[in-house]
Amino acid sequence: MFSTLGYYICIPFAWILRLFYNLTNSYGLALIFFTLIVKLVLLPFQLKSKKSMIRMNQFQPKMREIQGRSRKSTRTINRR
Repeated sequence: MFSTLGYYICIPFAWILRLFYNLTNSYGLALIFFTLIVKLVLLPFQLKSKKSMIRMNQFQPKMREIQGRSRKSTRTINRR
């Protein structure tokens, strides 16, 4: 199963890398262009992750406040 997964990943990557090599006649430039293409493809996912992390950090004080209130209420309930 993993061999077929690797096949379906490596073949397109090798094709793109060979395409860039044929355009530039340099493996160094081909790797740089390949890296840029991969980064551009993954950029929307990285931006979404970053936005989610920023939103979680904005809600952190509110979550701590709610946790503090719930601790107080559970302590008073447990004393009774």
